[in-house]
Amino acid sequence: MQDQLLEPNPSFCSPLQTFAAPRQVLFVAPDSFRIDTAINVHMVDDSGQPRVVDFGRARAQWEALVEAYRPLVDRVHIARFASDLPDIVFCANQTLPLPPLNGGKKILMSSMKRPSRRPEVPYFKAFFEGLGYTTIEQPGQVDEPLEGMGDVLLVPAHEGGSRPCPPFLIAGYGERTSRKALDWVASQCSLALHALELKDPRFYHLDTCLSILGPQTALACREAFTAEGWATLENLFPQLLICPQAEANSPGFACNCHCPDGKTVVIQKGNLRTNALLREAGFGVTEVDTSEFIKAGGSVFCMKMMFW
Repeated sequence: MQDQLLEPNPSFCSPLQTFAAPRQVLFVAPDSFRIDTAINVHMVDDSGQPRVVDFGRARAQWEALVEAYRPLVDRVHIARFASDLPDIVFCANQTLPLPPLNGGKKILMSSMKRPSRRPEVPYFKAFFEGLGYTTIEQPGQVDEPLEGMGDVLLVPAHEGGSRPCPPFLIAGYGERTSRKALDWVASQCSLALHALELKDPRFYHLDTCLSILGPQTALACREAFTAEGWATLENLFPQLLICPQAEANSPGFACNCHCPDGKTVVIQKGNLRTNALLREAGFGVTEVDTSEFIKAGGSVFCMKMMFW
């Protein structure tokens, strides 16, 4: 299926409305983090066996990541869900917060593709409803795999200059999120959505191969996309930084970085070529160690949820 532009739902408010960037972040404590069953290609070693996690080291890495965010956001939320779900620490996947246009706070709930991850979603539904969000679930007749901000990313508005444009969404489909699910996402919001096919199982979520750094700037791994998808990215981002495949893949996971304040990129340590690209583009770089979590196929972006 070709990459497509899905138009916003005209029944919602105009996408030309502006909104502030999200300034709150949620982290979920890795109390149950481990690798039981491999659900992506990064979770197995060269012999095909599930990778072994050093829990004490993982806990220390998670705590250091939380501390790295404190000066970059307005508020840090820590959730300790009473569960035995090993992947719930990857909290970018269970929900998709929508910009608070027209004064409302809405959040779309995911329908996780892997059965082992489906029990995670109700914990996030309760958490966000406790903060006053309206949570929205797919109707039964849709019920397509949708993995939240793992596969759907917000590009903020750009005003002025040669290429002014309203905010929009860019989404990946194929390995986890289905193409049909993106039709439903588009029906629930006032933002146009660009749907890009992901072709490489190593980059099973969009957030493993694309990082939105600003309204006109993104970091992406060319090999993760079709030729048409890459052309779309080149058209959407005047400043498209090409991440080396060797650093985008594990153990680097460079494209799973995150820029929470528009100036500072938090990234897995050791990605020297990518760090040089970021600094040349004017960004500060904060390196962290998420190597225990990369064994499970996730790094910085996967381990947090930004919201309004």
